[in-house]
Amino acid sequence: MLRSLKLPVLFLIFFFTACGNDGPTAPARSVTLLYPNGGEVFHFGDTLEFKWQAVDISNVDISIERLDGRGYYYIASRAPAMSGTFRWRVSRFDLRGFLIPPGAYSVDIGYSGCTQQHGPGPGGTCIPIDDQSDGAWYIED
Repeated sequence: MLRSLKLPVLFLIFFFTACGNDGPTAPARSVTLLYPNGGEVFHFGDTLEFKWQAVDISNVDISIERLDGRGYYYIASRAPAMSGTFRWRVSRFDLRGFLIPPGAYSVDIGYSGCTQQHGPGPGGTCIPIDDQSDGAWYIED
């Protein structure tokens, strides 16, 4: 009798261990920057196509930051996340009208909303869902 129960019991232990009591869970929300990710060179007037992979988020904000710490520039606000791309004509000005100088940059791409809160109630802190380029890329005249 015990031998005949062994296989079903093992299956149930595996199922509840792997899936939890509520069954399979959805993948965690995420965004992963694919391009530019380091080493690329662009000139003002070029078209740069930002590329990423997104899981379970609706939109993203795209910003670039000078690696010398002297500027943070907004490129796109609430771009559709599932498209995985955003085309930007490399401009001397960001969305706010700030001058973008030539130099070394990194990209920050992130979810435009808050998905989880740390702490109780509406005063909690938003947990960011974002990714940055792995290396420097460049804007030249």
